[in-house]
Amino acid sequence: MNGCTKRDSILVSFAPTFRYSLGRDTTLCAGESLLLDASRVNASYRWNNGNTTATRTLTQTETVWSDVTVEGCKVRDSIKVQFIDLPRGLLGRDTSLCDGQSLPLQVNVPGATIRWQDNSSANVFTVTQAGLYSVRASAGRCSVADSIRVDYKPIPIFSLGPDTLLCNSEVLNLNPSVAGGTYRWNDGQTTIPRQINQTGTYSLAIDLNGCSRSDTIAVQVVNLPLRLLANDTTLCEGRTLTLQLQVPRANYLWQDGSTTASFTVNGAGIYWAQANAGRCQIRDSIQVSYNPLPRFNLGRDTVLCTGESLTLLAFTGADQVIWNTGSSTSSSINVSNAGIYSARAILLNCSFTDSIKLDVNAIPTVTLGPDTLVCDDKPHLLRASASTGAQLLWQDGSALATLSTTTPGTYWVRASNDRCTSTDSLELSFRQCIVFKAFTPNAFSPNGNTTNDVFRPFINEFVQVNGYELQVFDRWGGQVFRSTDINTGWDGLIRGQQAPQGVYIYWFKIEYVDDKGAGSELVRGEVSLIR
Repeated sequence: MNGCTKRDSILVSFAPTFRYSLGRDTTLCAGESLLLDASRVNASYRWNNGNTTATRTLTQTETVWSDVTVEGCKVRDSIKVQFIDLPRGLLGRDTSLCDGQSLPLQVNVPGATIRWQDNSSANVFTVTQAGLYSVRASAGRCSVADSIRVDYKPIPIFSLGPDTLLCNSEVLNLNPSVAGGTYRWNDGQTTIPRQINQTGTYSLAIDLNGCSRSDTIAVQVVNLPLRLLANDTTLCEGRTLTLQLQVPRANYLWQDGSTTASFTVNGAGIYWAQANAGRCQIRDSIQVSYNPLPRFNLGRDTVLCTGESLTLLAFTGADQVIWNTGSSTSSSINVSNAGIYSARAILLNCSFTDSIKLDVNAIPTVTLGPDTLVCDDKPHLLRASASTGAQLLWQDGSALATLSTTTPGTYWVRASNDRCTSTDSLELSFRQCIVFKAFTPNAFSPNGNTTNDVFRPFINEFVQVNGYELQVFDRWGGQVFRSTDINTGWDGLIRGQQAPQGVYIYWFKIEYVDDKGAGSELVRGEVSLIR
């Protein structure tokens, strides 16, 4: 610059390239170790845990990396090391079981292959007999083995015997001896033998060297009664006697072969029953006699009509007769008033009672009215006017207050107050009914042949017409005909000229009187004129 110059220089050198490796990812067994060596000449070191040595020893699962620096150049490598730690003591300590017990040996080692002494490979092996049992769990090249010895001890063998039934004062001796055993009853006692003379459930548990077994016996003490049945007895005719047996846990047998707990006596005789409870048995009998009842019948409930009376007769050979009226002790009384009458006859301490209800009714009245002539257009309703409370009966068997009919003839009705009755009748006649009905043709042909030449409505000639109007219109609404005489119809002329063929509109209004009374009707429609 401005004729002046300056020079500078730099020396650049390259360090030789290098490579190193910690090795492949590795799996080791628990208790082993792995030495990692990253040694290089004139190198510095830094591991992922901060160490700066050339080597590092691993004893647990870890992913490790190290940086190696030579003359300013750094190279990193890493390795994943996994340790498989298989558990020890897979099966536990040697053990003893009681006869009949089983022991499930279970091995749960995730990812491991299981092999038992019999080459089975399930996670669980069930021990049912004494012996030495072993297992090996393998994961990769790592494995662990264990074994267990299982012994069996006998359980005490004894029996209290079958459930037992004792009679009255009998005693059951329970003596289930097991050498070396300890005893525990369900009621807390610890000794044998036991003398049982009461109803109950008895349980005994015997322990022998830690192995226990129990048994139970149900004891039923049956105290049979001295007698099963009551004393001999006498009943009144018609009465029954239930003989009831109540002996716990017993089976029964009656003289007729039945086996139920009760028996119903309904006739004279000797009856016996037997109760069996295991070896226990008792039989008893009873004699049952019967006295006859002083039977009589006062008759069915009765209705008297006003002024009538009735004689009531009870049992004539009774020791005593008692009437509810209290007015007589004889075997008969005469009654005429409404009420309930009863008598009680007593013979040999057996009594019989009968009663009768007596009603006194007035004779009812009924009327149908005079003979009648009616229109036949609908059924005629006959009405019976009767006394309050009376029951009606028509000759057709119906029992309503009215009777509907369409048939002429003589009709009667009977009014009843129970057995008290009266009757009335009438003669019913029918005539043809005059009913309004209009018929209007839908076409006519005024061609002079005297057939269908005139258009008009037709009605029953016996219907009284009080007002009438007919109007006919052409299709444009013009009036072409009008009449107030029902017998005068349209002849097809319009102002003396023949009307053209076609459809015409009409209406007519009519006021009338028929058998149904006064009425009116307005009818609209169309009629075709045909030439």
